[in-house]
Amino acid sequence: MGFSVEPEAVCALGNLVARAGDAADTYRVWFDRVAGDGSGQDTEHGEGFLAQIWPKLDEWQEMSQSLARSAVGLAGTAGTELCCAGCWYSAVDKRVAERLDGIHPEPDAAPVPPDDVPGPGEARKFRDALPVGYAGPDQHKLEDPSWWPVKAWKEAEELTGLGGSLGDVAALIKVLTGSDKDFIEMLGDALVGDWSVLQKQAVVYADAAEGFGKIAVNIKHGQYGIQEPWTGEAADRAKNWLAAYHSAVTQLAQYFDHASQVIQALAQTAYHLMQTIRHSVSAAIDIALLILAEGKTIALKSGEDLVEVIQHVLASLGRGGNIIEFLENRDLVQLVHLVLSFLDAFGIAQTAVSTLLGWGHQIAMGEASARAAGITIAAAEPPRWPEFYEHRDAECPAKRERARL
Repeated sequence: MGFSVEPEAVCALGNLVARAGDAADTYRVWFDRVAGDGSGQDTEHGEGFLAQIWPKLDEWQEMSQSLARSAVGLAGTAGTELCCAGCWYSAVDKRVAERLDGIHPEPDAAPVPPDDVPGPGEARKFRDALPVGYAGPDQHKLEDPSWWPVKAWKEAEELTGLGGSLGDVAALIKVLTGSDKDFIEMLGDALVGDWSVLQKQAVVYADAAEGFGKIAVNIKHGQYGIQEPWTGEAADRAKNWLAAYHSAVTQLAQYFDHASQVIQALAQTAYHLMQTIRHSVSAAIDIALLILAEGKTIALKSGEDLVEVIQHVLASLGRGGNIIEFLENRDLVQLVHLVLSFLDAFGIAQTAVSTLLGWGHQIAMGEASARAAGITIAAAEPPRWPEFYEHRDAECPAKRERARL
């Protein structure tokens, strides 16, 4: 196809691409804000689940900021360049433009079928097919449990809040577990941090995925609209760039969607583990209360201290001791049963905590996948951006000003 151009259409296309860059920048702003808000980890407790996974999430956040900046810069430059080209075509002699157009052959641009764009009849107006731009996460999304699959931080708060009302039971638990630190405190260390920050990240990623998907639709709309008004080698160069940018923005939307899905999976799995922990912790505390009551009764009868009674039971059980000794003492039979039940419940909770922290370690070490979540943890492949678009011949004051900058 030979050379032809409608300068107004080229400039209108430039405005459309520039608007895409402006829209991308609204998401870039929010990625910067979320990063500026800090992480959900507690900097004074560096061994918890959030503390383990956050460096990896920070990597994704930094990558997202960089990718959004690329989308903004490329579209902004291309929009200005296309507007310059439109102005240049309006001013230059058509024969000169046609002669220059044939100097630099370009690969033929693939045509855009009308079925690939919404409202193809409106495409030549170069209006946005879909509204774009981002004012920040909707508060409803931050509060609506139907969007966020879990309320992980609520579960964490309930678990870590158990320790404040245990009283004498806390000391007994230390004796039963053989630890200087009761397991409610250990839970607090594992779960410490602001889990709501995790949700906010997921919302912004999901919104960015939707937004960049709309930006891609608008770019495709522009591709279709410029097919007839502008033909020739320079037109093919612009159309090929638009196709490459559209592809990259589409990949970027997928990247953000994957990041949101991963964060939701992180919280989902953590939540299920917390439920297991809560059930076993509640059972262990109930059993510990029974042990406290039963042990005090036995201690009064035997004249021993409660701790001595418990330690005697634990020592005998721990060395595979003589269970017959307990069976012959009816007062101890129930206590032995309770201690064994407590240790079982505590073991389940301890295993769940270890699983949670172990999974966090896998993520921190960059494991390719997490079986618990059933989702690939490694971030999706980032897009391959085209080079900055430049019309080979067009000159205008705005372009010269950009060159000086």
